[in-house]
Amino acid sequence: MIEAPDIDVVACLGTNVLHTPVSIAALESGKAVLCEKPLAETAEEAEQMVTVAEGAGVTAACGFNYRFVPAVRLMHDLLSSGRLGDVRHFRAAYLQDWASAEEMTQPNQTGAGSVLDYSHILDMLLHLVGEPISVDGLVTSFAGGSDDAFVASCELPQGATASLEASRYATGWKGLQRVEVNGTLGSAWWDMEDINRLQVFFVDDEREGLGGLRDVLVGEPGHPFM
Repeated sequence: MIEAPDIDVVACLGTNVLHTPVSIAALESGKAVLCEKPLAETAEEAEQMVTVAEGAGVTAACGFNYRFVPAVRLMHDLLSSGRLGDVRHFRAAYLQDWASAEEMTQPNQTGAGSVLDYSHILDMLLHLVGEPISVDGLVTSFAGGSDDAFVASCELPQGATASLEASRYATGWKGLQRVEVNGTLGSAWWDMEDINRLQVFFVDDEREGLGGLRDVLVGEPGHPFM
């Protein structure tokens, strides 16, 4: 497929260990690549992929699909337009409990690790508020395999802070992914388990005696992603 002259785009959807070699082979053949997350297993591999993509001069992207949820796009628009003001806090959590099932508690059975599996919230940080200045993190394992949970605190520009947490052993949670941003003029938060709603607060509403969160249903008829 990579060598075929009538193939223009390669979607790299295989297991994580295949992302780097398959993507590089396709890029070197002059084909555009959509690579599933995580982009690579190490930072060095990711840097190599970026270098090859830039040299090939073709389109290359990573499939962080939650960027395109309508409610998340609205949050991004509110931030980029300045309606929430300067960012003070960003927090995100991605919690599931699938690995705590009895059949998943044997060593080395839990896959690539929480940092790679739950890299969606790392992408949310970059997508919504940008690169952190510094990061302190902790990973832990409950089954003797790779990392099963992580927490991280980040310093953002202008003194803002960010906190991230992910776990595949958060008993009772099946797919909680919550993202919240607090700014000087307002706040917004989104939860994947209520995927089409965005909660929004504006300081001006409070000044006018109408304080409280707006429950915004995003994805009405006519929305481009409806």
